[in-house]
Amino acid sequence: MSDNIFVVTIDGPAGSGKGTLANIIKNKYHFAYLDTGKIYRACGYHLLQQNVDINHHDAIVNVSSHLPMDDLQNPVLMQDNIAQIASIIATIPEVRESLLQCQRNFITEQGETHHGVVLDGRDCGTIIYPHAAVKFFLDADVEKRAIRRFQQLHDNDDNDIQEKILNDLKERDYRDRHRAQAPLKPADDAIIIDSTDLSIDIVVQKACDIIDAARKL
Repeated sequence: MSDNIFVVTIDGPAGSGKGTLANIIKNKYHFAYLDTGKIYRACGYHLLQQNVDINHHDAIVNVSSHLPMDDLQNPVLMQDNIAQIASIIATIPEVRESLLQCQRNFITEQGETHHGVVLDGRDCGTIIYPHAAVKFFLDADVEKRAIRRFQQLHDNDDNDIQEKILNDLKERDYRDRHRAQAPLKPADDAIIIDSTDLSIDIVVQKACDIIDAARKL
């Protein structure tokens, strides 16, 4: 990994707004962008396609070791069932190790042809690129995140669906924060932004002010 590449990492739990912020930063600064969670989602998608038993770790590791990187934009990856599988396999150390190199290769390859790189996920600032110029940890109350996710995915007022989303987020939070390898947590030098009561415009302004200051150093 090259320390000369300007990298911004955005970590945080599901539904905290990482992807929205990362996309705005990508467009504003013309950075390359990688949603690191999509790599796990892609792995989960291929597991489903190949009918791999989610409890068969060796088979899962084999799929992760030969994962094609050309389907990260497939909209099916955003389905809730894919997200749940991704969260489960992300607790397997051997899977994390095999996909880690894919993520680092992206930084090296894309960083040479763009003004910088922005990553979002769970362990970008702690594991994938601990030398990032700017590290954010974006958080929000889980009930608020559930409402946002519900509004993003549904256009009706179904309380049962919203309750399911809330429970799913709580389960994913627990797995992400308590897995043995690379648990979800802020890097020691991460800037924590709690977006519970903040608009996206305020979050973006806070983040961009920090990035602008770092780019001048």
